[in-house]
Amino acid sequence: MKTVRQFIVFLLLSFGVATVCGRSPQFGGTEFYERMRQLAGPTAPGTVRDLKAFHAVSEGTSIPDLLRRVGIPDIDVGSGLHVYEYLLIPEGRIRVGTRDDNNILYIDYLPDGVSEPKRILPRSR
Repeated sequence: MKTVRQFIVFLLLSFGVATVCGRSPQFGGTEFYERMRQLAGPTAPGTVRDLKAFHAVSEGTSIPDLLRRVGIPDIDVGSGLHVYEYLLIPEGRIRVGTRDDNNILYIDYLPDGVSEPKRILPRSR
């Protein structure tokens, strides 16, 4: 019973922190989230928080296909370009760059505390 209570408290705190910090538009119903939902279509999964899912993305994958595979990003941190950011568990971020919400320019992994991103796509030849 104690474990169940701890889990419920954890969920409530997680929801509260995400809402207050604005780290996940899923809780805010923003224009960004609605636009991403339209691109992803009705079959988009919950947002994936695992680095392995992004390593499985192949070159030529479109933004709508990516959204259907890994879910809605947390935020667009770009200026000029769209740079969609996914927060990973237990740590780090994924950034996906696009000019047109269709073609992926790059996917970078940024471990916490590291300033230089690690390129996932395009892969080195």
